[in-house]
Amino acid sequence: MIREKINDLIAFAAVAEERSFTRAAARLSVSQSALNETRNEPTGTLRIVAAEYAIESILWPKLSPVLKKYPSVNVELVMEYEYTDLAQAHCDAGVRYGDQVAEGMIAMRIGPDERMICVGAPPISRPVACRTSPES
Repeated sequence: MIREKINDLIAFAAVAEERSFTRAAARLSVSQSALNETRNEPTGTLRIVAAEYAIESILWPKLSPVLKKYPSVNVELVMEYEYTDLAQAHCDAGVRYGDQVAEGMIAMRIGPDERMICVGAPPISRPVACRTSPES
């Protein structure tokens, strides 16, 4: 039973990545009719851990239309900022920045590269000498 579910997830990921049942079937070395068996309406719960920015800017815009189309799918978004062990947190997927992927996990790009900068008022950005308290 577990093997069947894993095979279904692999097939689903291949179709999503290839955006074509024909190309996904060729990639997985299966017939298109065998792959089409996975086209039944998806159901169940998908639990994803991510930082707030990823949820709001990447995940929610992409998941919202899918959830409207497939009301039997329930998505739980877990907002966390620290590195989370997906298995220990009982999560199906996680969104990470850069190359923060644990050994044994499969990574795929879900958004474009983004630049972040830190800005501040001039008094904040000036170097400050570290002072020690008289007690130390």
